[in-house]
Formats: sequence, C-alpha cells, structure tokens
Amino acid sequence: MSNKKRIITPFSITQRTLSSGERIELPQNTIKDKTRLSFTARLDSLGEGRIIVGHGYDQPNGGWIEITEREVSAFNFYSWKDPKAQPIAEKTQHGLDISEFITVIIDKDYQRGDYARITTAAGSFTYPVSGISGYDGSPLAIADGVSLSDCILNFTSEAYAAPIWLYGDSYLNHADSVRWPYYLYQDGYTDVLLAAYPGENSQRAIIDFELAVTRGTPEFALWLLGMNNGEGESAEPNPYWLAATERFLAICKEKGITPILATIPTTPKINNAPKNEWVRRSGYRYIDFNRAVGADISPSWYSGMLSEDQVHPAALGAQALYARVLTDFPEIMRR
Repeated sequence: MSNKKRIITPFSITQRTLSSGERIELPQNTIKDKTRLSFTARLDSLGEGRIIVGHGYDQPNGGWIEITEREVSAFNFYSWKDPKAQPIAEKTQHGLDISEFITVIIDKDYQRGDYARITTAAGSFTYPVSGISGYDGSPLAIADGVSLSDCILNFTSEAYAAPIWLYGDSYLNHADSVRWPYYLYQDGYTDVLLAAYPGENSQRAIIDFELAVTRGTPEFALWLLGMNNGEGESAEPNPYWLAATERFLAICKEKGITPILATIPTTPKINNAPKNEWVRRSGYRYIDFNRAVGADISPSWYSGMLSEDQVHPAALGAQALYARVLTDFPEIMRR
C-alpha cells in the first residue's frame, strides 16, 4: 500500500554551538530526487566568515552552497576534474543582512527544479542551483570563520512515501539518456524513490536501505545492485553481494515489502554470471537485465548496446534495459 498519506518524520540533529571549523551532519544517503535539506542557526553576524550547507562536501557526487556576508555560490564535486569543486551556478549577491538568525533550505526536484532559499531577519533570497549533485555522503552544515548557536539540521524526502523504491548504482541516473531511468522519467513514471550513486556496492547500499525503512515502507523495493560486486573467476556469487541481498530480503519480509531482484549484465570486464544464476534460482521476482542486452549470449552484448568503457550501456542499451523493466515489472508504470 502506498504511503502517500503518511507523515514523514525528517532525520534531524540539533547542536547547541557550532564553532569555526566544526560541522553538524546526518547519516549519509544516496537519494537522488525529491529531497529537502534545511539548516537553521542563530548568529551575531556573518562578518568575514562563511556557512556551507550541502549533501556531501569535498567528496565525489557531493553538492553544496557557500554563503558569505554578501554572496552565495554553489558547487559540485567531480573527482576527474581540476579543480574537483566546480561551480554550477554564478556567484550571486544575495542582498541580505545576515545577522540574528539564518535558515537555509535546499530543494532538489527533477520536475520542479533545484533551489536554495536563504532566510534571515532581513528577508529571503532564492537561488537556483539546477543540477546540484548532492546525492552522496552526509547532509551537513559547516561553520567557517563564524560561530553559530542553536543549530538544527534536517533532511527528508517526499520519496519516502513512494510505493516503489529503487536501489542501485551508476545505471540508475534519471538525467542522462544513456541510463534507463531517464526514459522512466520521460514517460512520467516518477512516483519512485531513486537511491543510487556511481560505484555503489551492495554492502553500502544495504546500510542506506536499512536507514530508509525507518521513514517509509514501500509496496515494492527493487534491489538492482551487483555491478560493483563482480565475481571475477569465481563460480560463486560475490559474498558481499550475497550477504547484503539476503539482508535486503529479510528486511522486506519483516516489513511486508515485495522484493524485486535483478540479473546484472555480464560485460567484457565484469563477470556477474554466478549472482545471476542465484537470482534465477531464488524464487523471487526479478528483472532480467542480463538477457535484455544479450549478455547471456555474449559479454559484449547486442551490437551498439554497450558503451566504449565496456561496463555501462549506450543509449540503445539503456532503452533495452528500460523495455525489460516495463516487461518484468509493469507495476512501475504509475503516474
């Protein structure tokens, strides 16, 4: 049953004081869409200091804003770029007198847009931060060159109330046409919780999942992990993947959630055959991604479906994966 009428309690932490160089943070999560991060604190004045608020700071897939006495700026962290912290919006004068108190809200929503809103005793300023990453690491706030008091940091997502949750890795990107969730969102099937990041493995994803079920109980949960838990030359499923998958299934049973597993396409670089055999023999419903792209015939997939990196799909492969989702799990077609 959907959680649409359920009141979602945010993750929250309070801290009496936050001195320069200190941070306040919440447990990490990888939710990519429909999130709200808020921070509020009292202060005398910002002066020459700055306040940083974001989801992940100075780490891959992190996104944050920096507020000074006169300006606000936004950054994403890219491990392959130099410098790694890259501005994603023009540094802008906010026109606020930052004294007495400050409240910062960052909303990430693929359909409604990404915005940061700064409120002080002098007024409010809205700052577009389109494309801010902020889907890995800890939601946090940092004081730099300023002392804050009565600090409260909250994180929540309306997606905790979604009837379908998807947990995965770099294959689950809803903003890129070479990933199958892009087509899911284009078709308007966005009533989902999408939790993933590049390089995600099963042993970390299960920690995120265990945390999320303290805030919501979906009807279906899709466990789409495994590409980063390859088997190499082993004939047995990766033990980290297997332990996390069994824990996932146990949580689903305990919470009354219907689990949906998936085969993971074998590639020229990563062998997923043992885990795929385990999935097929498990007795649980699954999405057959491996067969969708022809990886059961050749690790090089059907012609034109595998990207040059020999791990990820090209656009044609992403479309084939999406078609298989609609075939094996038609319940996802909800608007």
